[in-house]
Amino acid sequence: MKMVALTLKRPSGNLTKITKETLQDLLWVHARAGDKLEHIYVRAGPEKIDLVFFLALTNSTTASIAANGIFRRALSSSPALCGWHADFAGL
Repeated sequence: MKMVALTLKRPSGNLTKITKETLQDLLWVHARAGDKLEHIYVRAGPEKIDLVFFLALTNSTTASIAANGIFRRALSSSPALCGWHADFAGL
């Protein structure tokens, strides 16, 4: 099991709010079987959202690539995430 931490930062001037439940749903919808996603932890604040992906993978690089792919797919298909960007820190 690998964990990948990610912080989403709200773009300046963007007042769009997204709930942690909606974000979790968006991420689960965009996870693929090969991503081996087991769980997503979400902590939402006014200017940022902290995520931790728990993936049933043994390689840190592969886990980071999988988490990044899940986020990028969600970002590209969800207007609620327009302009948000992510900072990754593999654990």
